[in-house]
Amino acid sequence: MCWEEEKDMATAQRANNEKLSFMDDIKSIIRTNMKKKGLTPAEARKSLGIKKYEK
Repeated sequence: MCWEEEKDMATAQRANNEKLSFMDDIKSIIRTNMKKKGLTPAEARKSLGIKKYEK
């Protein structure tokens, strides 16, 4: 692998990490709001109509 390819890969990885950091911030805000409202994750999913995790 040449230096340019390594540089491009490092740049792409950095951009991806920034995107993941943004998603972590969103998840944190959602969790905080759920705690303030006293919602459990199951109740929150049910209110959104998400059935993927239903037992």
